Amino acid sequence: MDQIATVEVAFRKNTLGQWRLYDAQTLELEWLVPEGWKPQELVTDASVKASVRQSLTSYVDALNKEDMNTVLSLLDVNAMDQVSMEPALRLMFDAYDFKHELESLVVMERAQDEVYVYTVQTARKLKGPRFADVRSVSIHTFRLQGDGSWKLYATSNGPTQMLSLAQ
Repeated sequence: MDQIATVEVAFRKNTLGQWRLYDAQTLELEWLVPEGWKPQELVTDASVKASVRQSLTSYVDALNKEDMNTVLSLLDVNAMDQVSMEPALRLMFDAYDFKHELESLVVMERAQDEVYVYTVQTARKLKGPRFADVRSVSIHTFRLQGDGSWKLYATSNGPTQMLSLAQ
């Protein structure tokens, strides 16, 4: 899928004084949704679909319960935002209470050990500083684990619709 990526890149000089790429970390992915595109459920393996649906449902439930340990346990160890996830969630859990809800979930495609899942979900503020309730469209990448489970690896954000003014 076409995406815009915000990447933090670090360079270092080598012993010859030449700049070389040292590190790159993806900070944000925005999925560019083609006009008129509709998700299609191409994965036919019922056990894969059930496992991925359960993993994502558990993730949303853990967000609603503000259960940091469960949220982090549902992430692939190499998840793109693994490093930033815990501090960001701590700030969110301290400042807000949200009600996250999956409106729809389509297990679209499997490519070897990855599954791509299209979701429409809402986040409604129950309490905290000014925040607009939103409906967002995303594509999540899940990776197969050694134990046969699927864990969240990356999320590409698509369009977001405000459901309320920031209050």
